[in-house]
Amino acid sequence: MINKKNYMTANCSINCPVCGHIAKLFDSYDTDKERIECPVCGYIEETNKIFNTKESIKGYGVIFISYKNKPFFNEFFERELNEKEIEYYLSLFEDVFVIQEESYFYIYNQEKNSIKVLKGRYPQTFDDFVENKRNETEYDRFLNSYRFLSSSNEEELF
Repeated sequence: MINKKNYMTANCSINCPVCGHIAKLFDSYDTDKERIECPVCGYIEETNKIFNTKESIKGYGVIFISYKNKPFFNEFFERELNEKEIEYYLSLFEDVFVIQEESYFYIYNQEKNSIKVLKGRYPQTFDDFVENKRNETEYDRFLNSYRFLSSSNEEELF
């Protein structure tokens, strides 16, 4: 059975094998377990490297609520939610201490491979994430080379 608690720290971002958004890869060197969690569709996969076993849960969405005055609330859905459950989760966003900019509520439709955003902004795809990182890296290289050239030119002037 998959342990739903995050007991590892994220090693890197990867492409979710289910929805194509940004998933997190966790690795625990002391237990030789690897875990993938998608904070968009709710997919969870856990691999035990010692026993060469793999378990996965296809998700139906995720809710993440960040608070100003208490720990965050995070739940991965393992089944479709009914209207009453959706209303309940939406009501959690009405708390005055919710940090709305950091919070979200996604429903994932497995048949259509689509995300319905009930709260928050539409999640970034993995391809967009990679492109943004590539642009940041190129910009950082530009800044570093510009700083180097600027400092070289200043030394020549004096």
